[in-house]
Amino acid sequence: MPHVAHPGYFMFVAIGVFNAVRACFVDVFIDESESAPSEYAREKRGLKATKVTRPIMIGVFVLISAFGVWKMFQP
Repeated sequence: MPHVAHPGYFMFVAIGVFNAVRACFVDVFIDESESAPSEYAREKRGLKATKVTRPIMIGVFVLISAFGVWKMFQP
């Protein structure tokens, strides 16, 4: 009987890829010295990434996708 991947792992891959691509296009502070967004802007758009946190966000989402792919091929 062939191994069939659990559908939840497909969700790991889809969500990880979607969020990694989305993280590439979020607004970015040039550096941490810029003023923080107002409370209203933070609630409306969420937190902005910095030059430091964007690669971390992308890396985490790629690792989530890689975990999903790895688990799909486990017997």
